[in-house]
Amino acid sequence: MLNLNFELKNLKKADYGMQEKITASENWREAGKELPWLSCPSCHVMKCNCDLYVGVVCTRNFIVKTYMMDDSIVDKTLFTKSVVYKARFKDGIYYARDNHGTIHRFFGDFYSYFSEVLLENEMNQLVENDTDIYAYQKRTLSAGDYIYTVSTIKNGLIQIEPFSTGRIVAESNQLEANVWMINVGTFENDPITQALQLENHTPPEKIFLKNGSVSGVVLHLNEKDVAVEYRAEAHNGITIKEEDVLALPLFTECIDKRVPSRKLRGNEREFYYLLETVIHVMETNFKEWTENQNSESIIKKKQELELSFAKTTGVYYSFYQI
Repeated sequence: MLNLNFELKNLKKADYGMQEKITASENWREAGKELPWLSCPSCHVMKCNCDLYVGVVCTRNFIVKTYMMDDSIVDKTLFTKSVVYKARFKDGIYYARDNHGTIHRFFGDFYSYFSEVLLENEMNQLVENDTDIYAYQKRTLSAGDYIYTVSTIKNGLIQIEPFSTGRIVAESNQLEANVWMINVGTFENDPITQALQLENHTPPEKIFLKNGSVSGVVLHLNEKDVAVEYRAEAHNGITIKEEDVLALPLFTECIDKRVPSRKLRGNEREFYYLLETVIHVMETNFKEWTENQNSESIIKKKQELELSFAKTTGVYYSFYQI
């Protein structure tokens, strides 16, 4: 661990502007205005005066793109005038926590840290140099989407089995959706039809729908219970984590088909598979598997593939023997 105070003394001699920032920071700390989200790993207190951390008052504003945990990009204010930012120096790298609680790292000396070397420049360089790196893209829910259920749903007389079809009426923050289950309550032997004594068709032939007949029910469902019907233009670019894909039945590892993600696990980059790649591999292997199987086994395997695929990807795809 390098001594941060020693580094600051050198900076005081080299740059008058930095000396002003450091003085302002020291005054801020002496007033007891420590930032609430940062505790010192050395003394484990919020008001830390040890050598590991220093507060610096930034005098400029910058708007930068910040990568969040799910790889989405959100505009954040990294530096704001007259706000103290805490920085930790370790192994030649300065770690800073902004006013949103997001940790950023900067290379170089402290002077560059607050002048030329900005997160915005670092991020732009990352995008330019790594054009083949993929952001995590998840399946989305939208009103009007046709869905298939992937689990059994029961509420009183209502029981929805896997592979039941419906259509999204509305969604809430991609976590829940109101789904119109089209066939529930429409048949005479349906428990709801019998309990409510519904007449959905006009007697005596009961061919035509009766005015006021029930045409399904709307259920509030968790997003994990539904899979959106596959549409190539909307879903082929979805990314699935490598470990999840390798757990799918009839999927064989294809290292050359993986795409690199922005995430690192330790020093190793994580990888994704694109949805269209997963479909192609599984469908090809399914065709080979069916060559020596009977019809009953094929139907059972097809359902297994579709259910596993739907639960993992959030997309329902009907596998064929290509």
